[in-house]
Amino acid sequence: MKINKFIWVLIIFLVLSNVATLFILWRGDHKGPPPPISEKLELTGDHKIKADKISKEHHQQKRKLMDRSGQLRKAYYLQVFEKNNKADSLFLLLTQNDQKINKMTFDFFKEIHALCNASQKEELKKGIQKFPHKRKKHN
Repeated sequence: MKINKFIWVLIIFLVLSNVATLFILWRGDHKGPPPPISEKLELTGDHKIKADKISKEHHQQKRKLMDRSGQLRKAYYLQVFEKNNKADSLFLLLTQNDQKINKMTFDFFKEIHALCNASQKEELKKGIQKFPHKRKKHN
């Protein structure tokens, strides 16, 4: 009799666990990559092609700079353990790299803005006001 109670309790627990898991997955805070900016702004024709090209190049260049920022940041923080501290020069390099990222992002939005009509510019403005909502973690 004790084994039957244990099995029933276990079965109920497993069923409830599965239902909870399915609910969480169905509710879905799991988002894939965002759509391209050309789709968000509903660009068409040559403007879509140009925006996709600009976006691809921007993200490739930005990824390199962001990787560089990560390397510099680690090296900067590790200066705590060094006798011949190079923190000032690393901080300067990190700041310059971050400035390049910000300038590159500004130029990207400026180029996309030039491809937009009035309603698309308004949509771009709304998107920029939300940008960046949070910084992604990088390994």
